[in-house]
Amino acid sequence: MTQLLLSRLRLKLEGAPKILDFGCGNGVLAAGLLASREGAGSAGQLDFTLLDSDAAALDVARRNVPGARCVVGDGLEPLLAEGVASDSQRFDVIVSNPPVHRGRPDDWRALRGLLEGAGRLLRPRGQLWLVAQEHVPVGRLLACVSADGSWGVGGEAGLYHVTLEFSDGRFSVWLAELAAHWRPTEISTACATAAAAKGRGKKRRSSSASVRRSAAGVKPLKKKRKVPPGQD
Repeated sequence: MTQLLLSRLRLKLEGAPKILDFGCGNGVLAAGLLASREGAGSAGQLDFTLLDSDAAALDVARRNVPGARCVVGDGLEPLLAEGVASDSQRFDVIVSNPPVHRGRPDDWRALRGLLEGAGRLLRPRGQLWLVAQEHVPVGRLLACVSADGSWGVGGEAGLYHVTLEFSDGRFSVWLAELAAHWRPTEISTACATAAAAKGRGKKRRSSSASVRRSAAGVKPLKKKRKVPPGQD
């Protein structure tokens, strides 16, 4: 699958893009892009950040892609935690053959986390490239994620403009471009607002539950008064 993504991606890269390889494994995708760029005599260097949850695989990737920045992490959290203050710190391209088999046939948690967080790490009109087996609902998930990380919105409120670049009935290559009307600063603000609203919702639910318990006659425990000896 990685070779399918590589064959499409190397035709699209221009200049000297800053690239994040999410779930990089041993770095085969990044190494392949470097080799194709050198073989074609293309101008401009590729600036790679490699991220994976497997430290041993990342050590191999570090050797395969000299000069790349390597980050150990189970998802985008390590990069998001650093904060992104300007476009120069963001990525032009995020590429991934996302892990969807963590001992189970269908586990989209890593994929969903990537789609939710990528908008905050991409530059305006940045690109997210993904390759996956045909049954993985990449297209539907991409079409439904909104700027604040919520799901089921789609349409004009969607975060990405989505294109199916390739499909052979077994594997698919997807390109998701950050929609022109969304800037990363707006996405971060939307995410913060959504998180705050979610927190207020939890607080209200907790208060409502307390009221229901009180109405049902459930009273808080009172501290038992000690009786002096001889007065019981």
